[in-house]
Amino acid sequence: MFDFDENSSGFINLRECAVTNCTAEFSKSLPDKYQKMIDAYKGKSNFKEMEAKYQAEWDRELDSMKWYEKPVNGDASETAIVKFFQPYEDILEVRKRHKIGRQAESDASVPFNSGHKFALKVVTKPIEGSHWVVYLKGASERVWDKCSHVLIDGVDMPFTKEEQKKVVDGQIAFAKKGERILGFAKMHLPIDKYPPTHIFKFKGAYDLDIPMNQFVFLGLMSLVDPPREQVPGAIAKCKTAGIKVIMVTGDHQLTAASIAKDIGIFSKSVRNSIEICEEEGISMEEAQDKAEAIVVNGDMLFEAVKEDEGLPEAQKGKRLERWLKKK
Repeated sequence: MFDFDENSSGFINLRECAVTNCTAEFSKSLPDKYQKMIDAYKGKSNFKEMEAKYQAEWDRELDSMKWYEKPVNGDASETAIVKFFQPYEDILEVRKRHKIGRQAESDASVPFNSGHKFALKVVTKPIEGSHWVVYLKGASERVWDKCSHVLIDGVDMPFTKEEQKKVVDGQIAFAKKGERILGFAKMHLPIDKYPPTHIFKFKGAYDLDIPMNQFVFLGLMSLVDPPREQVPGAIAKCKTAGIKVIMVTGDHQLTAASIAKDIGIFSKSVRNSIEICEEEGISMEEAQDKAEAIVVNGDMLFEAVKEDEGLPEAQKGKRLERWLKKK
């Protein structure tokens, strides 16, 4: 049973944000097995006939598939988004309602990357006092920190510390189960400053002609992107050979720790730095000194690099050395 109301304002807003600010779509391209059969007739007199025959076969097979079986062009996260929301309303119909804004020479959007960890898109959604809406999705902490309000029962409410704690608690609960977490938000731009003819100016993820601290938080989505079956065995072989295995991921650090345990990078009997930090109420640096297995996030790596600035070459990388001695 689903524990949400698909007709609620909250769900509808989340769906429109997720589907619109997403480029994944269901694919009609021929799969490899059909393409190979067609290629076998290249240069033969009946090539066109066989090409049409196999295309028709694939079209019939595609039409018979459930939406969740159909191939999708897109990464794992966006594939999950379109397959989840497709039964509620066709994703292409949702996108048709929202014409994307323009810059001088490109769309008014910011693609996701591992540096800023969010994707942003400006589209039309005329309401009283506004023509454009900005949809934001990304790593949950990179979304809700840009929000001044949260949507509750269809009403924009102040994003108080109490409401922020609910989001963080939900994020932690999902991450501890090894799930990838995405946050979603929107912002209606005032029509007096952003009329329908407005040409947006996005020079970079942090140099935009729109405010980045007035979003309305819409919610979290979590998804499971399990490691391939052969990964735990491969890691075990590496360890047997004396090879240290290090996992690099853009996921939340709690998600990373959970997955590291599942695939054998961390022993399940060993407490890692995040668990020690949480259980003993000490700083992450103190927890890393006590732990046999550690998780290092991007902010910590940045601090380590800053720490080395101006030091003689022989003194650089000391923190990284300490980390690498751990499991």
